Amino acid sequence: MKGTDTDIYHFMMGFNHYIVPIYQRNYSWDIEQCATLYDDMLKLYEKRQSIKDPSINHNHFIGSVVYQYDNDPISQPGIYLIDGQQRVITMYLFYLALYRAAKESVGDANTIAQRLWLTLLDNMKGQHRFTLSSQEDQNAMDRLFAGNVDEYNRDSRLTKNFLYFYNRLTKEKQLTLTEMFNLTEHLSFVQISLDKDDDAQLIFESVNSKGLYLSHGEKVKNFVLMGISPAQAQTSYAEQWYPLELNSKAAEGENGLDNFIFYYLTIKNSKLPEFGQLYAEFKKFYNTCGLDKVALVEEMRRYSELFLRVKKCSYELYPTWDKELSDDQRQEMQTAIELQLKRLSYFPYQRHIPFVMQTMWLHQQHQISAAELLETLKLVEVFYFRRWTNGVPTNTISRFFASLHEEAKAVSDEEATGFLGKLKCVLRRESARLPNDVIFKEAFKQFAFFDNSYKDLLYYTLERLNNYGQREQVPIMEGINQNTFSIEHVMPQTLTEEWCADLGPDAEKIYDLWKDRIANLTLTAYNSALSNRPFAEKRDMPNGYKDSILHLTKSIASHEHWTEADLEQRAEELAELALKIWPYPAP
Repeated sequence: MKGTDTDIYHFMMGFNHYIVPIYQRNYSWDIEQCATLYDDMLKLYEKRQSIKDPSINHNHFIGSVVYQYDNDPISQPGIYLIDGQQRVITMYLFYLALYRAAKESVGDANTIAQRLWLTLLDNMKGQHRFTLSSQEDQNAMDRLFAGNVDEYNRDSRLTKNFLYFYNRLTKEKQLTLTEMFNLTEHLSFVQISLDKDDDAQLIFESVNSKGLYLSHGEKVKNFVLMGISPAQAQTSYAEQWYPLELNSKAAEGENGLDNFIFYYLTIKNSKLPEFGQLYAEFKKFYNTCGLDKVALVEEMRRYSELFLRVKKCSYELYPTWDKELSDDQRQEMQTAIELQLKRLSYFPYQRHIPFVMQTMWLHQQHQISAAELLETLKLVEVFYFRRWTNGVPTNTISRFFASLHEEAKAVSDEEATGFLGKLKCVLRRESARLPNDVIFKEAFKQFAFFDNSYKDLLYYTLERLNNYGQREQVPIMEGINQNTFSIEHVMPQTLTEEWCADLGPDAEKIYDLWKDRIANLTLTAYNSALSNRPFAEKRDMPNGYKDSILHLTKSIASHEHWTEADLEQRAEELAELALKIWPYPAP
């Protein structure tokens, strides 16, 4: 290992090919960091101008770069950037922006453009000098180098930072482009060159020991792709890790990869990992999992597909699965599974994700049928809904789902048989805290459903109550999203004198007790028109309850009045219906 002090310009002149290893993180500098670099260069210029002694060579230190030579005769010779790749790539973007600005300028700036092209930008083969760790970054860099503005990837950080530098350079008033170029010879850093026998993985982890800027997912990526041959790492990244990243991001955005690794470890260990220690927990898991790194990444990629399916509520049943089903039956089953995934998505606490991923895995391994998968999803819905309406705290749900598969497997054949039988056995245990029919029914009637914190759950509840057993299934949730339907309080949210007269001497007591309960709630497409009108007007007016396309609302029109007795009657009817929609798991 050798360390020397140099400047960024002469360092980048020395190599035609920079390789950012597959295990490295994607390019992550933002405009804020680029702005700091640019401003530091202006400050450096001012300091150098203020120095009268020519023997003082004032520089600006920008960090360190650790690299190792790539002497593979098959690939283009170059260097692996073990550390410092972010600043090297950023400086390349700066030089590329300076080249574009100079090329569009006049006078000696054009000479700067030629010098940049010959010494820093072109690799003498008509290509830029970088092999990047991310395919998205690679594509963005390729387009920047090609120079067709219409084809730039505007969502890429590379493009945003390039354009930032370009816009500042073309508007720069304090310095000429030549002076900006010359300044880069005074941006100094420490370059550390590794010998071929130096352990790049060990050095990388040492340099990044604090690693606060690396996400858990990026650390795991480093770990699984380091220590295998470059050829294996390239293949494993392209075919397994990169799709895994895309699936995770498509599922849950920028934090998707970290969350996926959390779910994956939950599945594999049957317990919740400590989120702040995900990387350490992952390394512990690897040491005992029995898989090599290539096989491990492949398995993770397959689980990431299930992660995406759960989040997107999409689950394709292939003809090679569940061969006992006809094509029509398979399509019906797929539609039912996807609908059930959608229903689960309405619950704000998505603690079931690793459990459902593992259940899907069992189905794809042909250990359970599609019908058992569907019934399992229905059990999760029942578990969520009964506990929600009964006010059972949610703080233990994650731990419950984490170990549920293992607990079901541990059920003896004397207690229950089959996957579903054993699962139901666990759900009936006292530890599951799943309300039985008597408790659930009473809680359902008394629960205050109208809560702004859980509006989606109220819409979901009303949709289930409206559509259950009906030939015509009304897409209420879609209607809600399109503002077609809204919540209707039969006894209005504002208690008027007319309603007080209808409810009798205990009007305020009845109002406080029943206003937000399920018996007093329904859906309408004409909420503002119904407003606070008396019950008979709401029922009989054009587009009132009698004219509703919703079974749930139309049934209210059979009542002559809306008194406490009517509310009690409707509560009983809906509670009986709820017992059928969300049935207790019977033996």
